[in-house]
Amino acid sequence: MKAITTALFSGEISELSADQLENALKDGPVFELAESGNLLDVLVQFKIIDSKRQGREFLANNAIRINGTVVTDEETIVSKETAIDGKLTVIRKGKKTYSIIKHI
Repeated sequence: MKAITTALFSGEISELSADQLENALKDGPVFELAESGNLLDVLVQFKIIDSKRQGREFLANNAIRINGTVVTDEETIVSKETAIDGKLTVIRKGKKTYSIIKHI
């Protein structure tokens, strides 16, 4: 459990398995995504952000992380291919807001 906590606080979540992440973030929002999608569209679709404009501001301020990596490109694709263990994508907005995208 200590390794999971350390990984979440350090941002090195890509070192954790999908099962560890799902267990650690089980109280947060979990969304299911059937197909690949543009990051901004996914963020708006699941109400992680209010609008694409707001999403661009978060991206410009380095406030969006996917699987622990800062993302600044609004053309980033959220897909099963880039997911942890091909199952989960973890999106962090700001310092503390985590959301899990389950790829089905």
